[in-house]
Amino acid sequence: MSQKEKFALYLTPEMKARLERHYMEDGSCSLTGFIENAINFYLDYLSANNAGLFLPSSVQSYLDGRQDQLEQRDGDDG
Repeated sequence: MSQKEKFALYLTPEMKARLERHYMEDGSCSLTGFIENAINFYLDYLSANNAGLFLPSSVQSYLDGRQDQLEQRDGDDG
């Protein structure tokens, strides 16, 4: 395990309560682990520059279908 560096993280009480609730629901062993996973996910999301990589295939399929419908409708109007 790599060495970790400690630093202060300031959160509102509401945000801290949300984190604590969700990390327990997620089954994470610690709040630190949960936050690290969340940070890694978000950094990967930013690096991918494509939200579609992070959507379930059913949601992505629905969005693609809706986009096609809108494009067809816009083409019919012109």
